[in-house]
Amino acid sequence: MNGPPTTGLDPGALLLEVTDLRTSFRSGSGRVTRAVDGVSLRIRGGETLGLVGESGCGKTATALSIMGLIPKPNGKLEAGSSVRFRGKELVDADPDCLRRFRGRHMAMIFQEPMTSLNPVLSVGEQVGEVLRTHRGMNRKQARDRTVALLAEVGIPDPRRVQDEAPHRLSGGMRQRVMIAMALAGEPELLIADEPTTALDVTIQAQLLELLDDLRERHGMAMLLITHDLGVVAEFCHRVAVMYAGHLVESAPVADIFGEPEHPYTRGLLESVPRLDRVVARLSPIQGTVPRATRWPGACRFAERCPHAWDLCRDEAPPTVERSVGGAERSVRCWLHTSRAEEALGTGPSRAGET
Repeated sequence: MNGPPTTGLDPGALLLEVTDLRTSFRSGSGRVTRAVDGVSLRIRGGETLGLVGESGCGKTATALSIMGLIPKPNGKLEAGSSVRFRGKELVDADPDCLRRFRGRHMAMIFQEPMTSLNPVLSVGEQVGEVLRTHRGMNRKQARDRTVALLAEVGIPDPRRVQDEAPHRLSGGMRQRVMIAMALAGEPELLIADEPTTALDVTIQAQLLELLDDLRERHGMAMLLITHDLGVVAEFCHRVAVMYAGHLVESAPVADIFGEPEHPYTRGLLESVPRLDRVVARLSPIQGTVPRATRWPGACRFAERCPHAWDLCRDEAPPTVERSVGGAERSVRCWLHTSRAEEALGTGPSRAGET
């Protein structure tokens, strides 16, 4: 990477392209765990991509890999992994260049602000550091801008709050401070990793509406990592469904909710209560996500899938990509290949029907 890209991306233009991302961790005993295993995704300017899946599927590891925050030497991005931001390759970029790039072009909101904010520095000092580092402001300019940012994210009495220590604020206020820090560098991509974890539902709704409003006002793209499919339906343009280190399905939001193709995606949707229909009982997905140290060699969902047959347990399925009505869709499942026709006597268009 020869330097950070220039600003001014047109809405809809390709912003981030992740190709065959593989992230592994080595334990003290020498065992290697591949938490992210061949993930490919794209984010365009101005859009929100929702990344969903159960805990342990690799969502946070994917986000940290994109940001270049995988801890070394035990963690690494394997050979062949590619993270391109506006055409610039970030994998194996110069560390100093990457540090200048983070915060200025990509920023991340972490799950738990109390462990992300420095407990011995005031709110103003922490937001101001971003402004001085990435926007070239002096201390007075940074202090004035911090007040404006805290007000923009809905913090009352921002002049007082900037002198407070993080532990003196509520969970919702701390998360707003994290949002202000992320916005301080005026990034083009904001990664929000379950930004409303451990907050009550009223505060959750306020923060999500705030993030969506800020995305529109600042012209950012956003990668929103969440367990909540209701959040995805309301705030995301496209969805990528992750399971056991793989992306198993990707499509526009309306297509995912209207016609999910992967059995795992259907299982997630069927396990969530809905107000538009009455059901006797919910249908949870049986079993649990396999351990990252024991990923199955074939289809990783096979042992929990009601549609699995011998092929699913013998070979890993390919990713089938196609365009439907001008929208790109992908699904990683044998049910959507010609092999399903051979085994089940049904074509890919009918596969998965019960």
